[in-house]
Amino acid sequence: MTDPDHPAGPGAPLPPRREAFCQVYVVDPNAAAAAVEAGYAPGSARQEGYRLLNDPVVAARISQLRSDMANRHGRAVDDHIAKLETVYRKAMTEHHFHAAVRAVEAQARLARLAAANTAGGAAPAALEPDRRDDGAGPPPWPRVADIG
Repeated sequence: MTDPDHPAGPGAPLPPRREAFCQVYVVDPNAAAAAVEAGYAPGSARQEGYRLLNDPVVAARISQLRSDMANRHGRAVDDHIAKLETVYRKAMTEHHFHAAVRAVEAQARLARLAAANTAGGAAPAALEPDRRDDGAGPPPWPRVADIG
């Protein structure tokens, strides 16, 4: 008897419900919710989620999806840093030093975020520098996007 929920063999693609479970679980790591979203019965979703997470083939697929997501995220951060470099160079050319400093600060924040994610640590609590919004001290700096 063939079980439609098990792959045909090593290296075979996962059946649709298992693949759907993996895709949902990577975005929202709640096994029961991912099982329901993938089409498993709500009444047994907790048990199915537990069973699926303990399946080595499913665990390997989740790991692969997470790795792919991390690679895409890293490329996105690099793209943003490169765009900020363009902003920095244009600001320096046009003697907009304040905008140049803000671009460098934004690059540093993105680099810290990328390093925290790569190291597996938690992301910094705040990506913005400390600002005083109580009226005391200088006003908050404008964002790079607001500088025209």
